Amino acid sequence: MLQKPWLRESRSTIVSLTIVAAASFLVVFMKGFGVVDFGDGQDYLRSATSILSGQGYLREGLTWPFFRPPGYPFVIACIWKISGVNSIVALKLFNILLHLLSTLTILKILRHYYDQKTSTVGILLFGLNPFVLLPLADIQTEPLILFLFLVFCYFLIKQFSYLNIALSSFLALAITAVRPEYLFAILMICLILLFSKQKSRKTVIKSLCILIMLTVSLSWWGMQNKKATGSLIVLTNAADYLLWNGSTAQIYKNYDISFKYDPHFDSEQYIAIQNEIKANKDKWGDGYSKATIGEKSLFWRKAYFQNVMASPMIYLRKTLEKMIIFWRPFLNPNSHGIKISAVSMLILLPLTFGTALRLFILRRKVLKDIFVMSYLSGIGVLTVVHMLQMPDQRYKFPLLIPFSSIILAPFVWQILSSGLSKNGFLTRGKMNKGN
Repeated sequence: MLQKPWLRESRSTIVSLTIVAAASFLVVFMKGFGVVDFGDGQDYLRSATSILSGQGYLREGLTWPFFRPPGYPFVIACIWKISGVNSIVALKLFNILLHLLSTLTILKILRHYYDQKTSTVGILLFGLNPFVLLPLADIQTEPLILFLFLVFCYFLIKQFSYLNIALSSFLALAITAVRPEYLFAILMICLILLFSKQKSRKTVIKSLCILIMLTVSLSWWGMQNKKATGSLIVLTNAADYLLWNGSTAQIYKNYDISFKYDPHFDSEQYIAIQNEIKANKDKWGDGYSKATIGEKSLFWRKAYFQNVMASPMIYLRKTLEKMIIFWRPFLNPNSHGIKISAVSMLILLPLTFGTALRLFILRRKVLKDIFVMSYLSGIGVLTVVHMLQMPDQRYKFPLLIPFSSIILAPFVWQILSSGLSKNGFLTRGKMNKGN
């Protein structure tokens, strides 16, 4: 008996999602469901605990001299409130759920542009990528921000409706509350919607609603920060410190390539940065220790400008170097070893350059697509941010990997199915379909 096409497609999708789910559980199980190794995770947990206990939002006494943006701690507190237990296991199960939902969203986006077989390849490229699987095993923002931004961009290519507008506005706020640097990407996306040739009355309404939601909500949070700190702080007071940190000699020499593995590299870097922070605080004395949270940010801002003015040309050169480091297609051999770095290159190199090449080849089509332009906006913003501060590669994975999986899926499918036929990967697909 012949199977109906939709039934074969459903089975293929179910099998692919089952494989992705199994890989997710395996990675978390191997790391440990109750283990928290990621340094920032402790701050998120402490902030969530403070929220849940009714003590307010934690703004002092954290690992670094700034408080975290509120989005992720509030999500953690909500999960604990719903589950009834302050469990690390619940948070890691939530990470796995986010990964499966992201995979499903990848499927929906690919089906918007391509056929079922291409979609299956795409969700496997994404769902089994180790750089999205590994963050599931710890308490960090990557699984959440990947899902939120992916769904936000998905709503941009869906048919416009008032529900769509409301959800997009909420997602824009959630994204900004989790990772504030994405605010600039969302603002760029709104400009694209307002001034692109494909704009319509509904796209204008959508952009304005997103901007109004962000303005009202961030103003409210800024006022809460003013009540608690004495200063109007829109989301977090991290910017001045991160600019200073990115202009220090310690960060400048942090990413030198060495093929000798140093198992103490990360811990030594952490200690060195903490010592620099302490040295500055000691130098500033009572002026810093007695200052309000908002006033303390001014000390870091002044130190940043001092670093810049001490040698502007070195600062400029090092800033450009940090951009290159951020997009270096392999992990740092110092802290990971040559074998892991080589394996990472086998994944990151084809993803990075393959995506860039495909975008160049299909530039007349993809550069008119709102989904593609949205991700390119996000990638551009993250690049600038990490040029100015510490160029941590893990922050690019929530954008690079889902985007690359979607862009490369039809090309990979053609290689798997029939090889590179003449102009095959240039003509298939319909990437010009987006709004």
